[in-house]
Amino acid sequence: MAKKKLLEVVEDLTTFGLEKGILKGRPVLNKLLFELDKHLEQELIPPSPEKLDSWRKLGDCAILHCSGNGIVPELIKGATGSKYSHTAIFKIIQGIPMIIDSQIDGTKIRSFAKWIEKYNYNFTATDGTGIIDIKEVNEHIGSKYDFRSLLIRQPLKLITSKWIKDNESNKRLYCSEFVATCMHLPNAKELSPKELRKACETHKVLIEIWN
Repeated sequence: MAKKKLLEVVEDLTTFGLEKGILKGRPVLNKLLFELDKHLEQELIPPSPEKLDSWRKLGDCAILHCSGNGIVPELIKGATGSKYSHTAIFKIIQGIPMIIDSQIDGTKIRSFAKWIEKYNYNFTATDGTGIIDIKEVNEHIGSKYDFRSLLIRQPLKLITSKWIKDNESNKRLYCSEFVATCMHLPNAKELSPKELRKACETHKVLIEIWN
C-alpha cells in the first residue's frame, strides 16, 4: 500500500513539474523520477510467465511496440493518443534472446529476461526479419538518450505539426527514433512510438502480450 501511495506522489510531482517547467534543463531530476518510477512499477507488477517466455514466438528478429504503466509512459500515451509508449528491437544473438533499445541510460543490448523483469511492458511484436539493418543497429550502440527530442521537440510537433531540427540531437536517440533509423525510414528522428507502429502495420504480427 505504501508503494502505491509513493507512486501516486511521484506522479503528482511529475505532473506539477511538467506544468510549471520545473523539470526543464534538469536531467538529474528527470533521471531520478524515471528510475524511481520504473522501480516502483517493477515492485508492484511482476511479469507474467507468458511475457517471460514470449521470446520463443518472436523468431530471429522482431520489432516490439510497447506500452508501459509508469509516469512517463502514461504521459507519452496521453500526448500521442496511443497505447504505445516505447519501441524496441528483439534479436537472437549467439542463440540468446536479447533486446536492443534506447532507454534513459542510452542505447544498449540487454538480456530479454532482465528487460522484461525491469520494465514489464505489454507489447505487440511485428516481424523484423529483413527490415532491421543490424549493421545500423551496431553503429548506434552506446548512443546517449535524446531527452531534448522526447520532452521538447515531440510535444512541439504535436502542437505545431512542425519539427525543430537540431544537429546536436543527431548524436542522441530516443526509442522509436533509434528503431526507425535502423529501418532507414524517412524522417526517422520525428517518429513517435505510435507513428512507428503505423509504419509497421503491414508487417506480420508475431505475438501480442497485453496482460
